[in-house]
Amino acid sequence: MADVASLLGTSPGSLAHQLYVRTPSYQCFYIPKKAGGSREINAPQEPIATYQRIIASIISAIYRPHRAVHGFCPDRSVVTNARRHVARRLVLNFDIRDFFPSIPFGRVRWALMRPPLGLNSRVATIVAQICCFQGRLAQGAPSSPVLSNLVCRRLDHQLSRLAVLAGCSYTRYADDLTLSTRDASFPAAIVANSGTTPPTLSAEIAEILRQSGFHINPEKTRIQGPATRKVVTGLIVNARPNVPRAYVRELRAALHSWRRHGESAADARFATVYASVAAPQTASFPWPDSVTRYATPDEGRALAERRGASDARKQGAGTAACRAVEVSRAEEPWEIPERAAGASRGLRQGALPLGGNTDRDRHGARCPQDDCRPMGG
Repeated sequence: MADVASLLGTSPGSLAHQLYVRTPSYQCFYIPKKAGGSREINAPQEPIATYQRIIASIISAIYRPHRAVHGFCPDRSVVTNARRHVARRLVLNFDIRDFFPSIPFGRVRWALMRPPLGLNSRVATIVAQICCFQGRLAQGAPSSPVLSNLVCRRLDHQLSRLAVLAGCSYTRYADDLTLSTRDASFPAAIVANSGTTPPTLSAEIAEILRQSGFHINPEKTRIQGPATRKVVTGLIVNARPNVPRAYVRELRAALHSWRRHGESAADARFATVYASVAAPQTASFPWPDSVTRYATPDEGRALAERRGASDARKQGAGTAACRAVEVSRAEEPWEIPERAAGASRGLRQGALPLGGNTDRDRHGARCPQDDCRPMGG
């Protein structure tokens, strides 16, 4: 406990109080999904949010993501993810259902104890308790993205190996998985039946996902053929990574409206075109910094100024561009105090007790036995 508290810049007593006496405070609310329905967001409050940001930054400094992973990684993006599937004859897209909530406390703890971090059981338990909400990763917590990539290391390795053996390319951007091929059809090791709606994935892929504790979302499983516009993480990949023409037309119209009629008119046009995602939210509390959304015009200006998007607005895109900048900044590393940077160096150099894993946490911070075992071996 003392080592973790020192790493986070707090006292052992204060950290223990936050974890075991006071129930960690989260703001729980829903935001609309693009395709309908709603998504639950659980955003941590201070000081848990700060602890999670420091932990995420330290893990990011040590952990090197798999080459197939492009979400929440430095120097990688939706563009690098889409680039791997340019000019392919067939593109297969499928999603993981309830991605973050599907990662339980025990799997997070196990991933922290495995290489490259190799934390001992006591430290791994405390870190997992800081980063989990109700026994699972929270969608809205700043530490969830990097921890999800850490947990999915085995999944990415197995799917990449399967793709190579089948002559395909594989990438993952958060819960969005993509496989592509230059052949006329996917091999049976990838797609068992392409004639059904949705296509039936192979038993090998289903088993790999099951061993990792995940399930396929059949509603978002599709194969894009040679005569169709192929889209990967929102970008067209038929000839090169590119945005849809409709987006370019609407952005050009918004810029024209801004020049001719001012920022308010441009923002009104943007909100009209993208009403399904730009509608104001009903939550009355301040929006947490760890969550990104499409805000109301006034909120958009305030968020843009706070997050350094004012230059984009000055270039003529108005509040609409501020929103776009805000979304793109969601993957940028969190700024952490110098003490955390120093602790990161100490962690890599072995200054903190990483080894000596034990089966029990002598401080009483234990998870249920079933959750502490690695799922699927």
